[in-house]
Amino acid sequence: RMKTRRPPTFRPVRYCRSAHRYFHDPGHRWLIGEALPDMILRDMSDPVARPIPGTGVDPASVFFSPDGQWVGFANVSASLLQKIEVTGGSPLTLCKFDNSPPYGASWTGNSIFFATPAGILRVSENGGEPEVLVKTTGAAEQAYGPQMLDDEWLLFTLPNTAA
Repeated sequence: RMKTRRPPTFRPVRYCRSAHRYFHDPGHRWLIGEALPDMILRDMSDPVARPIPGTGVDPASVFFSPDGQWVGFANVSASLLQKIEVTGGSPLTLCKFDNSPPYGASWTGNSIFFATPAGILRVSENGGEPEVLVKTTGAAEQAYGPQMLDDEWLLFTLPNTAA
């Protein structure tokens, strides 16, 4: 008689914003997802995802530190760009953003790059006043998803809004 195994049961994350908001850290050890009100983190060696303690702040624009030990995110309700250790704790504020949350962010070296209606900005991993690197004209010229390449080139998307 042949033994059969039941497929694993996956429980959906309740209140998830959308199915495409999951991210791997650079070393592919962690998988993180934006869920309301917390971020959920899964160690890839563990089949269970768990909330990150201290992230119950309506997170958006999630990104990892280069070493995978920190998670950066936009705290939408407080208009703050923050970071927290993957093990949880109290979020540390990096800077304030105006009006709408960032449209993508990335962490390269000791700099964090993020896109806002004002353009592409950079802030230190230790926090401080953000510096505008690429100025845009607002919603009609919104930049998305900044990524630093080879510590020299900044890659981002700027949609064509010409009619």
